[in-house]
Amino acid sequence: MPREISERYLSVAQKFYREIEHPYLKTNQVLQTPSRFHFEVGLGILKAASVPEHQWDLILTALLLLQKGLSMHDEIDEKINRTRQLTILAGDFHSSQYYRLIAQTGEFPLMDLLAVSVAEMNEAKMTLLISQQKLSLEEQKQLRIIIEGRLLEALAEYYLRHETHWKSDIRSLVEAYILHTDIEFRKFNLRPAHLRQAYDCLTNILDRVWAHSPISLDDPLHALLMDYIQPIQELLEVRQWVEGSS
Repeated sequence: MPREISERYLSVAQKFYREIEHPYLKTNQVLQTPSRFHFEVGLGILKAASVPEHQWDLILTALLLLQKGLSMHDEIDEKINRTRQLTILAGDFHSSQYYRLIAQTGEFPLMDLLAVSVAEMNEAKMTLLISQQKLSLEEQKQLRIIIEGRLLEALAEYYLRHETHWKSDIRSLVEAYILHTDIEFRKFNLRPAHLRQAYDCLTNILDRVWAHSPISLDDPLHALLMDYIQPIQELLEVRQWVEGSS
């Protein structure tokens, strides 16, 4: 990550931590880290839309609070019941701080878009949870794209409404993020068929981007997409070499 973006992330992360600071949650070690992926894509959207820089931190902090508040519910396991309840309450606490911050921006139509997105994300989560065994891998992926990317799409819909390729770019970034996450956690088990599936996914992502406009590193979203794709390509090449040598 370039130094400028790293410094911005640290600035936003500090604001994020100040907003979620609560002695009871800290004592019980219910601690969270803001999503670097959602920060980077959110920042890319604001840059692409030429949003004034002095507004970035407030908007991004609000977005990350909402995203983390929603995702904390998904991170609950069957540990001690008290810890489970605290995690749920912490997620709700994060979300409530989001509403306060987003109100400070005065962007109330954006709040409406984000509220609709939250409903769509929750519906996708319920479908994935209840019907996962009945869904194809492609159907599961589409639901995960909604869960991970819908808030970012709402942000882009609000700030980049006059652009033509933002929806494709956001989808491509989210797909690359999911693919990278799956490989990192070895959900693909590194079998040759899964490596081919990963390469096909990368090819589809690049084809989709090229279909709308040539890739330009001057475009913040395109530059970010290439930053995510390159390590995935390198990782897959190493895995493929290992498979071929074994």
